[in-house]
Amino acid sequence: MLTSQNPDPTASRPFVLLRPLIAAWHWFFPPTQAHMDRQSRTARIAAGSLILLFSIGLMVFTVMNARKWHDAFQTWQSNRLIDEAIKLKEQDKFVDAWLKAHEAYAKDADNVRVLRVMAQFYTYMQKKEAGWFFDRLRQKGAMTDEDTTFEIEALASIAENKQAQDQIEQVLRTSKPTQKVVELADVVLRKNQRSRQLLQILDNFVVQEPDNMEIKLLYGRRLVEYGTSDEIEKGLRLLWELASDKGTNGLAALEFLDRVKTISSEEKQRLIELLDSHPQVKEEHRIAALRRQVELEPGRKQEIIAKAMEDRRGAKREDLVPLARWLTTEGENEKLLSYLDADMVRDYPPLLENYLNALTLLGKNEELAALINDPRTRLTTAIRAFHKAHLAYVTKAPWEKVNELLKEALAAIQSEGRQPMLLTLADYAEKRGHLKIAEEAYKLASRSNRADLAGYEGLLRLTYRNGNTAGFLAAAQETVQRWPEKEVFEERYLYSALISGVDMEQAIGRATRLLSSRPADSMRKLLVALGEIRMANPKSAATALQRIDLGDLTPGQGAVLCGIMQAAGYDDQARSLAGRIPDDTQMLPEEKQFLMMAKAPPRG
Repeated sequence: MLTSQNPDPTASRPFVLLRPLIAAWHWFFPPTQAHMDRQSRTARIAAGSLILLFSIGLMVFTVMNARKWHDAFQTWQSNRLIDEAIKLKEQDKFVDAWLKAHEAYAKDADNVRVLRVMAQFYTYMQKKEAGWFFDRLRQKGAMTDEDTTFEIEALASIAENKQAQDQIEQVLRTSKPTQKVVELADVVLRKNQRSRQLLQILDNFVVQEPDNMEIKLLYGRRLVEYGTSDEIEKGLRLLWELASDKGTNGLAALEFLDRVKTISSEEKQRLIELLDSHPQVKEEHRIAALRRQVELEPGRKQEIIAKAMEDRRGAKREDLVPLARWLTTEGENEKLLSYLDADMVRDYPPLLENYLNALTLLGKNEELAALINDPRTRLTTAIRAFHKAHLAYVTKAPWEKVNELLKEALAAIQSEGRQPMLLTLADYAEKRGHLKIAEEAYKLASRSNRADLAGYEGLLRLTYRNGNTAGFLAAAQETVQRWPEKEVFEERYLYSALISGVDMEQAIGRATRLLSSRPADSMRKLLVALGEIRMANPKSAATALQRIDLGDLTPGQGAVLCGIMQAAGYDDQARSLAGRIPDDTQMLPEEKQFLMMAKAPPRG
């Protein structure tokens, strides 16, 4: 009776398609006591068992997928954070962007988007860690052409130029190069002294994309800088073609053509006209046109300069800087001082620098001192210290006083990070006999700009003059590492290593290979002979010295030659040659030892 009667005959029955679902729900969860009474014990057990099994299955499913869901959530969070980092970078808030990117990386270290942005950030910062992120992208098979371009840029920024070159060559073999890849090739291949390869890459790109004015401009410049005579002519034609453009590229072409010294009178006149008519020219370009006009009409120089000065009378100080530079270059220092005055330049460094140079060149030391010592003069500590040292020198202050002031100037330059001034101070100190300070300035200059050869050349020169063998060896080793393609640097390093007794076996092997490529080279013969003497092989050393040309050696190297000859048993010849070298000749201590050994009286 209970299993068949309707508990509520007045209730409306549900929609027919929902009835099975409602019946199943009521089976699992009876809504009333009547529903429960109508169920058999077996049905209740079955329903409970199914509910229990479903609950257990749901828990197992949750446990098995929890990690996946957690990772998906972390990935979602990291994507949100990396989006914020990209937006912050676009707003030039790099520090905040950097922090957001690291937070995203902490959330999901395997997120390809995060790895890509981190690699790009490290590339912008010129950090070697960028390579690790690119390797991660490569392991995941997620490297794109854009990623490869960034990787090349990262390698170039940390001076891994050989690897960067290999990457560039790989890109050029496998895909059509982009403008960015070509621009990176320009940077990398020039550093690697691969100018012919660079010109070929630029030529191919210009043929493929003749409307790309930026690369066409770059191609023209490189043809002039690295090409043969025919290629230089081609590059100049290309630049003159671009110079007619009224945009930025045309102005850049004009600026480069203005630096070319070997242009004809007709081309100078054309350059003047283009500089005067270009819509984007600034005051520096107008002065460049006037400078070229003086070259064309040297007889009108004073007239052209006077008109230029009159036309700019009353101009803003900012617009007078190119004129001041031009007057200084032309040696018109008196005109510069009459045109400007101390009150006008005292608090404006760009003009002040030219004004101080004019006072220095004209020897107006009292006016120079008054301006330097005036607290109202806007000079940095470094520039003020340098000029004080110069004033001390020209007023014939004691050597020790000048030396102390130069030390203070060097410390101030280093503290302010004014790296270009290091070479200026080094050259100044070297010419005036303050060699220790010059050596230190050259050392700092070479460290601050490792691609600048001038710093290294100065450092090598000064360490040698100062008899600093260890410093000379270190500088020579650095140059051969920076410019391995230059054999003259390798010769100098091997000489410094052999004379110091450092890395003997490897140095001897490298010296022998160098000599085999140029068997008549006197310097290389001396290297091999020096190596043999260091290895106690006097006969082999004597053989290596055959037909050596003394004119190819420096006095210090000649002293080493004399010492080797003496050690090989040629005492008289060694003593005769050594007698031609004065004892006070400037050389390294080790070279001096060889000379003294050769000059020693014969053993009785």
